[in-house]
Amino acid sequence: MPEVIGNYRLLDRLGSGGMGVVYRAEHLGLGQTVVIKKLLPHHGANPSVVARFLQEARIAASIDDPGIVKVFDLARCRMEAATSSWSCSAGKRSPPG
Repeated sequence: MPEVIGNYRLLDRLGSGGMGVVYRAEHLGLGQTVVIKKLLPHHGANPSVVARFLQEARIAASIDDPGIVKVFDLARCRMEAATSSWSCSAGKRSPPG
């Protein structure tokens, strides 16, 4: 069964980097395909990494360019009632033209 994060169902892992993992996902209520960037679990306890991740999402959300993924959602969630936490941002590429 695919993992569900908030209003999103993770469908496919697209890639990863030093800060997070990127997934193709579906918005459960709207049925839209989006991209989710999820902070790696070991970074969730590091306030400076979390702050940088959130800042990156806010800056990307302020940019309106068809060549850049538009960020339209940002959330910080706790998992398993422990200290492990992660942040995710969701975006969708603007349609061309």
